[in-house]
Formats: sequence, C-alpha cells, structure tokens
Amino acid sequence: MGLKSFRRKIRKTPPSVLLTTGFLSIILTGTALLLLPVSTTSGISITDAFFVATSAVCVTGLSPIDVSTSLTLFGQGVLMTLFQIGGLGYALLLVVVITAANGSLSFRNKALLRESFGMDNRMKVSRVIRFVLLLTFISEGVGTILLSIPFVRDHGSEGVFIALFTSVSAFNNAGFDLFGNSLIGYADSAAVLIPVALLIITGGVGFLVLREIIVPGKGRKKLSVHTKVVILMTLLLLATGTAGFIFLQGMNPLEAFFQAVTTRTAGFTTFDQSTLTPAAFLMTIILMFIGASPCSTGGGIKTTTLFAALGATYSLLSGKDFVTFRRSISSQTVTRALYIIVIATLVVFAGTFILSVTEPDIPLSALFYEVTSALATVGLSQNVTGELNTLSKYIIIILMYVGRVGILTILSCFTVDEKHIKYIEGKIIVG
Repeated sequence: MGLKSFRRKIRKTPPSVLLTTGFLSIILTGTALLLLPVSTTSGISITDAFFVATSAVCVTGLSPIDVSTSLTLFGQGVLMTLFQIGGLGYALLLVVVITAANGSLSFRNKALLRESFGMDNRMKVSRVIRFVLLLTFISEGVGTILLSIPFVRDHGSEGVFIALFTSVSAFNNAGFDLFGNSLIGYADSAAVLIPVALLIITGGVGFLVLREIIVPGKGRKKLSVHTKVVILMTLLLLATGTAGFIFLQGMNPLEAFFQAVTTRTAGFTTFDQSTLTPAAFLMTIILMFIGASPCSTGGGIKTTTLFAALGATYSLLSGKDFVTFRRSISSQTVTRALYIIVIATLVVFAGTFILSVTEPDIPLSALFYEVTSALATVGLSQNVTGELNTLSKYIIIILMYVGRVGILTILSCFTVDEKHIKYIEGKIIVG
C-alpha cells in the first residue's frame, strides 16, 4: 500500500474508529516502553505491563504492581507521560503534532478533535487547543509548586518529582501515586488534600465548561445550559457526597470532602477502601458510576447524562415537557443518556458476573467495586487488583479501555449505514 492510498484510507475512516485505534496504539507503545529493562527494577510480565499502560492511558489508576518500587525513575516518567496523553486525549495530541508539522488542520482532523471533545461546529478548534494546553500546564504547574512544600519537607529534593507526578496524576484524574499506599500518609494534611482535590475537580469539570467560564465570548452574556448543568451537578454531588461520608463513614469534613471528590474518577484514597461501611460502600459505587463531566479528563457515565435521565423521568411523571434553565432538552439527548446508563449498567453486571466465575475466592462485593472502578476509570480498589489472575486482568483491561474511549464511540465503530426504512408502529405493553 502506497503512502497516498494509505492517506486516502485514513481520510475515509470514521473519527470514532481513529479514536479507538489511536488509544490502543498509545497503550501498546506504553506497554513496549514499560517492558524495557530500564523501566523496571526487577522486570515485569507482559500482562502487568499491558495492564499498567492501559490503566495509565485510560487514566484509571488500578495497578497490579506497586509503581513506586517496581518502576525506575525512567519507568515512572513513562507512566506520567502515558496518563498525561490519556487525560488530554489521543485526538488532541494527534492534532497538535499535525499542526506543528503542517501548520494547518484539515477538515478531517478538526472532525476528529470535535468527536473527542464533543465540540459543536461553531467552536474554533485552534482556540480550544490553545486553551486546553494552557489550562493543563498552568494547573499542573501550580499544583506542583503547592505540593512541593509538604513533599520536599518529607522527602527532600525527591519531593519535587513526587509533587510533579502527583499533580499531573490528579489533574488527569489518573490516581497513580509514588507512595505505595496512595495518600493514606497525608489523610490529615490539608496542604496535600486540598490542592489534589482542586486539581481533580478542575480536570473533571470539563475543558469546554472552564473555557466558557474563563474566556469571555463575543456577545455572550449568560452561561450555556450545558455549563449550568455541569456546575449544578458537580456542586450537588460534592455536597451530597461530603455529607454522606461524614454521617455514613464517620469521617472528618476534610477527609469526607476528599473522598467525595476522588470517587468521581480520580482514584486517590486516604484510607483502606475495604473498611467502608455498607452504606458508604453503596454511595461510593454510585459516585464512581456517575463520574465526572463530558470533555474532561474523568470517566463515568457523566454528570450531564444523569441529569438528562432524571430530568426526563420527572418530566414524564409530571406530564410536562423537559425544560431546564428555560431551555427545552431534545428527545435525542434523553435517548442518548438512557442508552449510556443502560449499557453501562449491563456492562458492570456482566463484568462482575464474569469475574465472580474467574475469581471465586474473592468476595463479590470487592469484585463489584473493582469492575465499577475500572469502567468508570476511577482507580479505587478494595485491595484485590494484585490478586487477580491473568484472565481477570484482561477483563479489567477491556473495561478500562471501554470506559475511557466511551461506550457509544466504540459501538459506533460497528455501525453500518443503512437506508432508513420506516415500519408500521407496533405496540408493546411495558411497566
């Protein structure tokens, strides 16, 4: 196949296919790098390297190995690069490289980035790219400076790299740490937990929402409905989660707030997650499943998806149109939200069922927790990741990949365009 025919084939490839294969190519590259002798202190299996690379690119944080002791400084640098790429998105990286090489973007590349970030055609891609990169590096830079204060105090000059690694991991909602036990050693340190929490929230709110808030638009006096919904749901979930963990787990306000933040796809923890009370366990599962907001570094079904589903349900029960902030919400948006919730729920239960067969000695609750964490790209675990056998690890790998790329994006890769045929309506009784 010649270069021209290859380019022609790429141009004809749907953006969803490019995204799914692009993430996979980054994962495979990361796996190869982690398998290098210079990356580990005592070697690593192909399965574990593939698992860690997938977890990093999919900004999850689950790991069968202790990256603080198993990876060298070079390996930790590779890991940090992988979750930086994963957080920003493969599409953004590709577009930046193409722009640097050619000086301009083709319509195809713009479509790819819009597919990745959920942008509409009115947004200028080049401006969005500049904002995302600027916001990312400023946030991570400020986070590194703030975290260097306690980490340098405790770890000397090495604390600077630990602060950088933690800052990048937090902003990208990756959840990887260099302590071996996450942030348990800093459970009472506001100097650590507050900056990490703010980085997680910033990365999880969504780049387009932050751009709308920070960058004034011409002729724009009010925030969009999307931005208002994201802000409302984020504040509501944080407040509910914080209050819930105070009363259900007996946490102090700082630790409860951090748990409410980190369950929304970040994966850092300040205590052993296997000690959760049954009620706090269920709350954590719900928060993990919901996750962050669209166009962000986080995963989950997304805050706006939950809002659309709940709003549509209320409208149906009240017999009114679905209207929020004086704007009607389309039936297409509601249908898409319901698709995501139903499919994600089915995947969680299917994954839990399969793991219950492959891991009969591990409690079902811990497997349920692990599967939800993987699909929502959270990274929290009840200490079972390292106990999984090879088959179970590949199941978790698939769940992390599906969770990061997106269920509908993957399904669209297998959609075949057919002529629209309208059939006579059939009646079924539901409920």
